[in-house]
Amino acid sequence: LARMEREGSLDRLAVAVAALEALPAADSPIALFASRHAGGTKALDGTPLDRLLLRAIALWQGEARPTNSEERRLLWERVGVVPDDLASHVLVLNLSTAGDRPIDGFLRACRAEGLPARLTLQQLVRVPPTWTDELVFVCENPAVLRLAAERLGPRSAPLIATEGRPSVAFWRLLACGGPRRLLVHADFDAAGLEIAGSVIERAGGEPWRFDRASWQ
Repeated sequence: LARMEREGSLDRLAVAVAALEALPAADSPIALFASRHAGGTKALDGTPLDRLLLRAIALWQGEARPTNSEERRLLWERVGVVPDDLASHVLVLNLSTAGDRPIDGFLRACRAEGLPARLTLQQLVRVPPTWTDELVFVCENPAVLRLAAERLGPRSAPLIATEGRPSVAFWRLLACGGPRRLLVHADFDAAGLEIAGSVIERAGGEPWRFDRASWQ
């Protein structure tokens, strides 16, 4: 604060507070969020205001201050702001689709071979798939999905990996229709409990091999 006062930039603090009050956002592109709440489309493009907000968000979310672009992206995504819709993605295996869009054909081809597929947020927004599975499994660790693809191939049940905290692309995929039942598994640590809890609460999921007996 003392430095900001010396620099004559205390007005930045008022803008930061107003932007924080607008969070979490609803999967908003960062340029749009910046235009609405930070004074311009480039106001959060590596600027002092961007760094100030990220420090505040890190404290709010109980995270370390981001030190690189990937950590910055993940922290913004955690509060519903999307810095890059191509960098936000979700890993899936054997999802069934009924639509005729290119992404539906891609998923059908991958399912026929039991191949994992990675979908970007940009794809899910522009050409959302029409998926029809009634039961889908969710895991935190992509190694689980990799083993399912290797050992079961096309016979594996539909599976989605969050690869850590769910990305905006993960939530967008669920919003494309979603299954009637979602069974969720994560690591048995604090982060895993938070991840599984968020999916169970937000998407109406159920624990999958994620109880006291499984832990023991």
